[in-house]
Amino acid sequence: MLFKFAGKNLLFVGDAQAGSREHWLYKLDAPVKDPTKAGDITEDSRELLQTIDFYKVGHHGSTNATPIQVVEALATNHSANGFVSMLPD
Repeated sequence: MLFKFAGKNLLFVGDAQAGSREHWLYKLDAPVKDPTKAGDITEDSRELLQTIDFYKVGHHGSTNATPIQVVEALATNHSANGFVSMLPD
């Protein structure tokens, strides 16, 4: 869920896993067992992630819910102010 508030983009992915995550990141119609075989995230997804100001890390930091490609997109070519992430226990 993406919230826009006071000019900031706040992304809360909750416990979204495989199917929903892969649909918006990779435009796949069905989940794949090995996330490393999903390919590259779409340019639209990468551009969106680079605008995020706050990211609530998915499912206790699981790479199933927060793939490495998401972390890379958040950290690459981001605004000068960067972003904040939260990993609740």
